Amino acid sequence: ASLVPPKAVHLLNISSETIMKISGSVEIILAVLLLVGAYTRIVAGIVILHLAGIIWALGYGDLAVRDFGLLLAAASLILSGAGAWSLDPD
Repeated sequence: ASLVPPKAVHLLNISSETIMKISGSVEIILAVLLLVGAYTRIVAGIVILHLAGIIWALGYGDLAVRDFGLLLAAASLILSGAGAWSLDPD
């Protein structure tokens, strides 16, 4: 069973495997940016939108609950901003 909704595969006209690879690549890039504290609030906002789309596509389940927790963590980064050791200026 694919985690990618059939409507997304039809709409984008690419395979679900390709969609998962693109999504994974985007998640890695965003995670590295958050890790080093580059554009923290902007990246956290993008992460929230990405996770909200995943939660909406999956419906209620184990993965959606995990992703909701990550969404809340990203929301806290928007509120708190970057830390003292980040690349973002004060």
